[in-house]
Amino acid sequence: MEFAHPVMPVEWSKLRLIWLTMFSPPKVGALGEAPVRQWVLSLPKRIRYFLYHNPKVTSKVLRIFLDEIRKQLIQHYAQSEVPLGYQTDSDNPVKIGGVSFIHRFGSSLNAHLHFHCVIIEGVFVKDSDSQITFHKLSTITEDDILAVQERVRLRVLKSFKRSGLLEAHDVENMKTWNGGGGFSVNGSALIHENDREGLERLIRYCARPPIFTGENNKTI
Repeated sequence: MEFAHPVMPVEWSKLRLIWLTMFSPPKVGALGEAPVRQWVLSLPKRIRYFLYHNPKVTSKVLRIFLDEIRKQLIQHYAQSEVPLGYQTDSDNPVKIGGVSFIHRFGSSLNAHLHFHCVIIEGVFVKDSDSQITFHKLSTITEDDILAVQERVRLRVLKSFKRSGLLEAHDVENMKTWNGGGGFSVNGSALIHENDREGLERLIRYCARPPIFTGENNKTI
């Protein structure tokens, strides 16, 4: 059997390099002691069709998702007491960090393109001396996750309407759908800052191929 999208085997040595580069304490100092959250975005079947057939559309939707996560984290940082000397204007924006994975299949190998993003629970801020400091957050709630879901839904529908992928009446109809309108953001998986093994398991889970048995990867 051949899939429409080739499955590339995961080399665990490269996966370990990703994990070490992104999250290892010797590399990033205090960042290695930060919690991380898995954000997962699933989309309506009507939207997934275009993502499967157009990589640019897939990238656009992923950028929207990451941007809305960034906005939510920055909102929490801005509501806290911003240290003297830190700048949050457009010239020195607050940044987030993480790694994203595009999954093209569901658990039963059904075609189901969705996104897994492992995002550090905090923000990076540049001060007036161009020194970058990481600020851990601990206030993300289910309401924040639902807010990200709603903004992603509206922005993706607007983008599809503007690009002509969906007709205006279809977009307006999809806005009335209940239960998130087929858009779902899950952010319930939070890895504690000291749970290094849990973090590695999460990264391995996100980077796994559609069929994985032990240390061997298979495509069929």
